[in-house]
Amino acid sequence: MRRLLAPLLLAASLAAQQSASLRSANGAALTGFSDDAKAEKVWEMRATTLVPRASAPGTWDLSGLVLTTYRESKPALTVRTAGGEAVPDRRAAQGTLPVIFQSDGLRLEGRGWTWRSEREGDAFALLAEVRGTLRSGPKPEDKVEVTAGRVDAAPIPGGVRLSFTGGVTLVRPGERLSCEQVDCDLADGSVLTRWVARGRVLHVAGSRAFSADEMTQDTKAGRIDLLGSVRVVDAEAEILATSVSRDTATGRLTCLDDRAVQVRLAPTPARAAATLSGQRLVSLPLVGGGFDILLEGAAAYAAAGAQLAADRLAIQADPLGRGPVVASGSVRGTLGTLSFNARQARLDRARQELSLDGDPRVEDRRGFQMAGAQILARLADGSLRVDEGPGIRAVLRGRTDTGILDVEAGRIDLVRENSRTKALMTGTVMLRIGEAQLSCRTLSLSGESVTKVDTQALPGQPVVSEPALVFGRAQLDGDVRLETKGVLATATRAELYPAVGTEDPSLKDRPLFLTLLSGDAPAGVRPRLEVAAGEGINAFVADRQEILLAGEGARFWMRGAVALRAGSAEGACALLEGRASRDPKKGLLLETARGTGEVQLEVDGSRATGKFLEVDAKAGSLILRGEARVSDRTGRLGIPAEALTYDYATRNWRMESAKGEDGQIRRPRIFLPSTGFELPLPQ
Repeated sequence: MRRLLAPLLLAASLAAQQSASLRSANGAALTGFSDDAKAEKVWEMRATTLVPRASAPGTWDLSGLVLTTYRESKPALTVRTAGGEAVPDRRAAQGTLPVIFQSDGLRLEGRGWTWRSEREGDAFALLAEVRGTLRSGPKPEDKVEVTAGRVDAAPIPGGVRLSFTGGVTLVRPGERLSCEQVDCDLADGSVLTRWVARGRVLHVAGSRAFSADEMTQDTKAGRIDLLGSVRVVDAEAEILATSVSRDTATGRLTCLDDRAVQVRLAPTPARAAATLSGQRLVSLPLVGGGFDILLEGAAAYAAAGAQLAADRLAIQADPLGRGPVVASGSVRGTLGTLSFNARQARLDRARQELSLDGDPRVEDRRGFQMAGAQILARLADGSLRVDEGPGIRAVLRGRTDTGILDVEAGRIDLVRENSRTKALMTGTVMLRIGEAQLSCRTLSLSGESVTKVDTQALPGQPVVSEPALVFGRAQLDGDVRLETKGVLATATRAELYPAVGTEDPSLKDRPLFLTLLSGDAPAGVRPRLEVAAGEGINAFVADRQEILLAGEGARFWMRGAVALRAGSAEGACALLEGRASRDPKKGLLLETARGTGEVQLEVDGSRATGKFLEVDAKAGSLILRGEARVSDRTGRLGIPAEALTYDYATRNWRMESAKGEDGQIRRPRIFLPSTGFELPLPQ
């Protein structure tokens, strides 16, 4: 470190000439020494001519000046100019002509200059038209070209600080900085280690441009910090923040900001234009092109038709702009008609997919919701796939014409086809509509987009209408089962219509309509219906069953080899239809059922036949009509009767007198092998 200069002495060649009459000197020098015990030379002025100024004692006019300063007996700074003036007693010099300042680490040219020797080192200034080079390292590419309106230099601990002002530019291979002021620190007066730029800062590094109110670069740490209205722009993105740090070796950007950092992604053939925001950003260029962006703290992403908000957002894009947006931590967002939330999300525009994990939930504004362990949405066709996970079922909730349906499955695939939507559920499917619950192995559900009109619009405001998805026909396959209080139905296949119209006055609502089919089931496995009747259950089996199920009750029809069980009676017929009503406590209870076509009944070994069957569940009886006859365990056969009744409670048959077609009263008879008798008339 240079010490305070000792009182200035004239060199030996001038010592004998010092007097008031001295007018000029040729080939002479002025020299200054340190004031410590070493008394080392710290500066020397050599000039072609040195002329003392009579009007200003102590001031010398110099021409052809070469000023050299020393540090530890070695040359430190050289100043060359055609002319100037020096005040040796003040250890200072100045001039208005062009000048060159040069040292091991810098070379500066300008017009107009000042110089002063201080204890810590040289203080100087170039007053106009500054240009030159600085050195930031040992390699040729480490040279920094600089231009400015003015530069002021002052010694600092360990080196010197150059303050450039007025249209400053710093240029080196691959980089360019422009601003209003730059303070540059040179270690040991030679190597540029740090600079601070202020005022309309614009820094271009490679394909990236940085603008800010202030920029600090530390060449040793390999770091650039930008503050205040920071803007980073390249072909890929634009970043807006109030603080940005850049790693000069890797190109990594880090933003720490109390306010939101914004990132605007430029559109590419594989990616739509997008805007991101957050409180902290890290960006890293990838080798070979592309970038890696990480946003944390209230992070958000917005692009055409898509929005994401999360604790953390990451994007890694290749040179073509292809790369997913990965969100984690309290993820929520919208995509087309979908709104969703999850713990993790991955939006891949190139593959046109959105995948959700961690208790994901999706709601479509057309009126349905889905949830599960994983959800995949395909943007190209609007399809959705929901998968179950440990302890988490795939779920769909949608609307029908009359209410809500809920479905649980191992997997749900929802595909749009023009105005229709199809949903395929597999793996232990559970479907709930009102009080009815159905289960199967595979469920195919169809939905149709209709216009939903908002009838709650305020007076004077336009009526709001939007598309709504209404689910209709469903097909169930494999172990089909319908359960509602009082009713159980099973089949291998079924067709379901959640709401149908009916003229039945006993079914006021639009009931559910279910058709049970045998399908490809093995022989003997046919649709079965069980309905509560009194204290027991009546069961019906047929090739095909149709069930209307409403809030007030139910209607059902059986076709094809109908088999029934009522109490201890078993029977068969060709066709059967029945009715059940709803009890507030017990649920659906059988009222009546009617069968036709070669009716057969068997009770405790006795057999009966007829053309018509009536099951009266309230009375607890079965009634056969139309040439009804019965044979008991011993084979006794009754002649045709108008009515044959079996009583559940007494487990006995009754044959009552009735009018025949000719109007005559007919009394039932029993034939024995050789004798006959008449049953007693009922009392």
